[in-house]
Amino acid sequence: MTISSESPEPRKRASRRTLETILAIFVSLLVAGAAIGGFLIGRKSTHDAFIKKVSGQPGSQPNTTLLSAGTGPVSLLEILGKRIDEDPLMAQALAKAYGVPAGDRNALVERLGRIPWMPPYRPAPFLGHVARPYSGDDLHINAFGFRDERTAYVDKPERTIRIFVTGGSVAHGLGTTSQDQTFSSVLERILNEEAAKTGGSRYEVVNTGFPGWATTQEKILVQQRLVDLQPDIVIMFSGSNDVYWSLRGRDIRSFYTQMDQNFITLFNEAHKASGHPEWAIDFLQGKEPVECQKLAPVTARNVEEVAAAAARVNARVIFALQPNILSTTKRLSQYEHKVFQPHNEPYWDSCYEALRSELGRITAGNYRLVDLSRSFGAIDENTEMFIDSYHFVDEGHRLIAQALAEQILRDGSFPGLLRENASP
Repeated sequence: MTISSESPEPRKRASRRTLETILAIFVSLLVAGAAIGGFLIGRKSTHDAFIKKVSGQPGSQPNTTLLSAGTGPVSLLEILGKRIDEDPLMAQALAKAYGVPAGDRNALVERLGRIPWMPPYRPAPFLGHVARPYSGDDLHINAFGFRDERTAYVDKPERTIRIFVTGGSVAHGLGTTSQDQTFSSVLERILNEEAAKTGGSRYEVVNTGFPGWATTQEKILVQQRLVDLQPDIVIMFSGSNDVYWSLRGRDIRSFYTQMDQNFITLFNEAHKASGHPEWAIDFLQGKEPVECQKLAPVTARNVEEVAAAAARVNARVIFALQPNILSTTKRLSQYEHKVFQPHNEPYWDSCYEALRSELGRITAGNYRLVDLSRSFGAIDENTEMFIDSYHFVDEGHRLIAQALAEQILRDGSFPGLLRENASP
C-alpha cells in the first residue's frame, strides 16, 4: 500500500483562498451595485428636486414648463391639470368643443391627452426660442422649427406659390386636434382645390408660428430666414401677442417670452448654486401697461420692415389682425363669458383700435391689412369656439382659412400675383 506524503494543510489553505476570492468578488459587486443604485436614485431625486425648484421660481411659467423643452409636446390635458375636475363648466365646454359625450370624464381625459399643446422647444439665435424638431401623428416640426412636414425650401417647384405664415401660439395651432386642422394646413387645401379647378398654380403654405412671439420675432424671422426661402406671400397672423405683452408692461422691442423666462430662471438657479447670486438675470418689464398709442407705432414699424424685406424678393405681405375672445363678434357661451370676464376690456379695445389705425396707414405697395379680429360673428352661444382667451378649436381655424383664401384668390387683392404665377 502506498501512503501519500502530501499534507492536508496546503489543500485547506487553497480552499480558503478560493472562498476569500469569491467573497471579495461578491462584496465588490454588492458595493458597486449599491453605489450605482444610490447614484441613480440620488440622480433622479436631485433631478426632480431641481426641476421642482426651478418651476417654483417667480420667473418660471407653469404652462410652458422646462419639461416641455424635452423630446415631445405637452398635451392640453397636462396644461389643464386638475382644472377639468375643479371646473365643471370648463369640462362641459371642452367636451362639447371636442365632440366628447357630456359627463364622460374618461373619454374627455383620453381626448385632451391626444391634443398637442406646447411643442418641445430650444433656444435660438435672435428669436429667443423655436420649436424643437419632432415627428408625431398630430405634430410635426422640421429642422427649421416650422410646423411643416416639408424639410427643405431651397428649391421651389415650378408654378408654385409659396406662403409663409408667421405669428404666435394661435398661428402655430394650439387648440387644434391635429396638424391637418391648423388654418395653415386648411388654407393650403382650399387654395389647391381652387387651383385644380382652373389649372392654376399650386400652393405651399408653411406654418412658422411659435408660442409667445410678437411682431418683433416675426420681423426677425422674415428678415433673417424667410426671405431666403423663396416666399411669394407672408401672412402675419398677429396683433394679439403685441397687446398681451404690452398689458403686462413689456416693451415688445425687447422682452422675454415665457420660454425665455424659463431658461433665464434655470440660469439664475445655476448662478445661485455656484455661489454667485449677484449674477442673476433680471426680467425686463414695467409695472404699468404700455400705452396703446405707444404700442401701435412699434407694431406698425415691425410690419413696415417686414414689407420692405419681402419687397426685395418680390413677395407680398398680408397682416391679418387676429381674433380673440375680447375682439370677436361671436355670441359667447356661458363658459366663454366666464373666460371673458377677468380681462381688461377697455385696454384691449383701445389697443386693437390703435393697431387698426396704425396698420391701416402703411402704404407699402406689397402690403395689405386684413382685419379678422371680429371673426366668428355667425357663431351663436350654443357653439363652443374658444378654449381660453386666445385659442380656438378646429372650426375656428377652418373659418380663418376660408377668410384668408378669399383674400388671396380675390381678383385684385394683389395685382399681378396670380397673373405672374398662373399657367400660360
